Amino acid sequence: GELVLPDILPFTISDEVPEEAEVAEHVMHLKNRKVAGPSRMRAEHLKVWYENGSQSWLDFVRVVQECFTTGEIPKAMCFSTLVLIPKADGSLWGIGLLEVAWKVVSGIVQQRLQASIEFEDSLHGFRPKRSVRTAMLVHKLIMEQSLHRVWMLFQVFLDLKKAYNTLD
Repeated sequence: GELVLPDILPFTISDEVPEEAEVAEHVMHLKNRKVAGPSRMRAEHLKVWYENGSQSWLDFVRVVQECFTTGEIPKAMCFSTLVLIPKADGSLWGIGLLEVAWKVVSGIVQQRLQASIEFEDSLHGFRPKRSVRTAMLVHKLIMEQSLHRVWMLFQVFLDLKKAYNTLD
């Protein structure tokens, strides 16, 4: 048979080149005193450049804008430093220290996605102002509602932490 796709309305997501103000907004929201990536550039450096209005700041803005213009990320922004942290069971857990420039570009993309896409209310893990406590409260309310209305209730809980920790 023929594959029938469901009717899904596309979301309008901006892919416009960010203005300097949008880049500055994301730089100012970066946390200070975080360990730097391979270039050793930190959020504090970008903030000083911005506050001083230096040529380095203008160059950085141009690099970010170029990512949106060409659709390509400079190779140097894609590097990360892998830090291995020992676990209690003797195995190792890897953390990648990303370039701060990558964090700015991905932050702009993430903000645009979150502003444009309507997420299902049952998703809690990555959304602002949603925590494990919120998920537990929602779960209890659904259980009570199904009990009072004599509904059969099926719930699935996914813990992707173990899956992500086993990725190569």
